[in-house]
Amino acid sequence: MTAVLAHTIVPVRDQDESVDFYTNVLGFQYDGRAGMNDVFAMICLNDSSTLDLRDSDEIPGLIHHYAFALGRPHFDRSFQAIKD
Repeated sequence: MTAVLAHTIVPVRDQDESVDFYTNVLGFQYDGRAGMNDVFAMICLNDSSTLDLRDSDEIPGLIHHYAFALGRPHFDRSFQAIKD
């Protein structure tokens, strides 16, 4: 089996707002909560990878970079949703 990304933890300021963005703007699926005390909100990227969103008070300006490859129609819909 080829190694694949299983998950990455993404620090967020507000899990509910972040779940809304990843699901309603970018079109990913929310897969519930996980971890001790349900600290992670899981966003399914595909059959094997999730973003595990976790509330964080990290120092503002700390850079995290995540890139998603989207087809043009998906990109256009997402970009329009962000503008709206």
